Formats: sequence, C-alpha cells, structure tokens
Amino acid sequence: MSLEQFKTLVKESIREEIRENFSPSRYPYTYAADYLRGHSELIPEQIFDEVVPLDYHGIARSQSSQIRTKWAAELGIDDKLAAEILANAYLIENRVSNVPFDIEV
Repeated sequence: MSLEQFKTLVKESIREEIRENFSPSRYPYTYAADYLRGHSELIPEQIFDEVVPLDYHGIARSQSSQIRTKWAAELGIDDKLAAEILANAYLIENRVSNVPFDIEV
C-alpha cells in the first residue's frame, strides 16, 4: 500500500459525529489512537492479528499505537506522519473545533 492509498483509505472512512475542542496534548498520537480504535475495519488483518488478542473486546490505545507503528513501517513512512494523518482524520470526522492549523489528510 502506498502513502497515497493510505491517505485515500483514511479519507474514505471519515464520518461525521460529535464536536469537541482541540487539545494540543492529544495531537497527534492520542487522536490517532482514538481514530484507529473507532475504525478497526481499516487495519490490515495481519497487523491486527499480531497486536490484538483473540478475545478481542475493543482496541486499547496502547494497541492502537502498536498498530500504527507497524502499519507505518509496512508502508515505509515515518510513524509521526502516520499519526498526523490519522489524527487529522479524527479531527475532521469529529468536527473538532479550535484547531490551530489547517487540517489535511
């Protein structure tokens, strides 16, 4: 999967839900983790199976972080860039207000 395919996959998964205020301490890693937790269907199966136990009842933020790191490595992109792409998708999807920069996925 290329970086552009990754971005397209993330863009296509965005849905509108709630509104919240932007929190700089949550950007990009916590927002990225929360985005993946809500979109487990996007995660490549082999990475999901490596990280998430068989008795899956939801993805923890720590597991989301491991998934993002493995996925970024598989794509050959920097982990922070992957986190920013996923976090930006979270910000758009959840219509987060007061974001101090232009959001791009």
